[in-house]
Amino acid sequence: MNGPEEPDLFFYLTAASSVVLGLCCAGISTSIMGIAGVLPPQYTQAVMSGQAVGGVVCAVASLVL
Repeated sequence: MNGPEEPDLFFYLTAASSVVLGLCCAGISTSIMGIAGVLPPQYTQAVMSGQAVGGVVCAVASLVL
């Protein structure tokens, strides 16, 4: 298996997919933080702690795998 027939097309599709997924992730994160901002402060703290735990889990998974 030598790879895709069109390496440029594969690269641009991968880059475009990364951009779209990044924008969607940013929109969802911002929306969740905005909703939590309307609630009492402990909810904002819980959302921020959850994002931190998610980041740590991803970093550990990338080291282990």
